[in-house]
Amino acid sequence: MKRGRNIVIALVLVVFATYAVKSWPGRALHLPPVNATHAGIVIYSNLNAKRTDSKPGKRALLEFQTTDGVAIQELVTALQEGRVCSDHKCGPLGTIELGYASGDLSMDFLPGHADGFYEVRLQGDIYRIPRAAFTKGLVACGVPYGVIPLHGQ
Repeated sequence: MKRGRNIVIALVLVVFATYAVKSWPGRALHLPPVNATHAGIVIYSNLNAKRTDSKPGKRALLEFQTTDGVAIQELVTALQEGRVCSDHKCGPLGTIELGYASGDLSMDFLPGHADGFYEVRLQGDIYRIPRAAFTKGLVACGVPYGVIPLHGQ
């Protein structure tokens, strides 16, 4: 009887520890350890559309693609600077899709709600990314600097 209770307690502790690590503020964004083979970036150019409207079909789209490994790695390096922050209801400014041999990884990018940052939503979490590194990565992937939406616009 005592052994069964100890197993239950151990399982509860493992579940709690797993949840605590996953939701830990400041946790880094982790991407697959292999190099992405392509990157696709979509920017919603009609930013007068309602921010909470998550249907990009109602907005004009600007699409950019690259298979340049060096450019993709620059974007991935910027994304990996991301740290978990609190969620919010803002709609995306665009999307980023990274292609891997095992499948594609898609994320939305959002206004950063703090000067000097953008945010990405990936697998239910929000990560804050330094603006300079993020825009440099987007530009490396072929996005003209002038079409990258500015914070809060």
